[in-house]
Amino acid sequence: MSNQASNSQFDAGYTFQINGTARNFKFPQVWRSNLAIDQQLPGGIVATLEAIYSKDRNAAIHRNYNFVTPTERLSGADNRLIYPASGPRIASGFTGPDGQFSFLDAGVIVLENTNKGYQYNLTGQLKKDFANGLYLTAAYTYSKAKDVTSNPGEIAADAYQRNPVVGNTNEPQLAYSDFGLQHRIIAAAGKRFAYADDKLATTLSFFFEAAQGNRFSYTYAGDLNRDAIAGNDLLFVPASRDQINLVDIRDAQNNVLVTAAQQWTQLNAYIEQDDYLSSRRGQYTERNGAISPWYTQLDAKLLQDFSVKAGNKKHTLQLSLDVQNLGNLLNADWGVRRVFANNRFIETSYPAATPETPAFQFRGGNQTFVNNTDFNSRWRAQVGLRYILD
Repeated sequence: MSNQASNSQFDAGYTFQINGTARNFKFPQVWRSNLAIDQQLPGGIVATLEAIYSKDRNAAIHRNYNFVTPTERLSGADNRLIYPASGPRIASGFTGPDGQFSFLDAGVIVLENTNKGYQYNLTGQLKKDFANGLYLTAAYTYSKAKDVTSNPGEIAADAYQRNPVVGNTNEPQLAYSDFGLQHRIIAAAGKRFAYADDKLATTLSFFFEAAQGNRFSYTYAGDLNRDAIAGNDLLFVPASRDQINLVDIRDAQNNVLVTAAQQWTQLNAYIEQDDYLSSRRGQYTERNGAISPWYTQLDAKLLQDFSVKAGNKKHTLQLSLDVQNLGNLLNADWGVRRVFANNRFIETSYPAATPETPAFQFRGGNQTFVNNTDFNSRWRAQVGLRYILD
């Protein structure tokens, strides 16, 4: 950008960001290749293999052109780039309305293109239709998707600041996408039973899903890289106590509630019980590098047809009952999904006494995942009525 942008202030205390689009911006484009084969196997079984590969040609990315490029680094095992503690953190052409730096006052978010990113899916499926009307099918899909940003926001500022990074906020690295399950298994079965000269018919079908791949990021609670955006700094996983500057947790009266030594014991145990964190000792966590446990769900559908013939027309009244997460209806422990309890379990700040050395406090629990109690972990049913004229 040749000219730096500045914000206007309509009323005291009110400012807004400027959003722009690069002159050569192109709407998102991908190159997609697809190869599939169907093969008839003995016993009337049809096998399908399919591979899909997509490469980003013009994906969307947001950058804040009022930020300076960070040149300072933390000292120690975590030596990420950080923005200066004092002096300009925004480009010199910008003057804030109150002379102070804040992310919202300093935003000129520009929409640009990047060609970094790809996705692929591999699927295998078996299916068979029986002469008596029974059908069976099962499939497995492996997926992998990476990008520099999944644009996790409905406005430019949110998409920019909610993208976890290490160091320079304007240079996110290629990492796992927000979207797509890594493993997914599905199976379905169904059969229609007709009787009373086809005046009555009952259809029973089931759908089963088992999947893993809901991804999430481990970040700090606070602003480690000093870009004035809280919660977007990816975690450094300490391999030993000397790789993290833990400080005592105190109450308002300055009484010590949890010592630094106690916090290290708790933090170390937390890392050990987490498969992903324990594999990243001495390294940064990746954006969306962590993955939630497998979940399973069984759905059922029951249709009951009542038919009469009048002339050359067939009139059918169809009652339906859909039960989602049938397993949870049968047993309260079945069909319950697991989600992370806290992905920001380390708080960080820069104490006034040591403005160049960040301090940390462990605020986590003792386990990564807990039962999800929302809608997806509960059974639900739906009753329907339909009139069919053939």
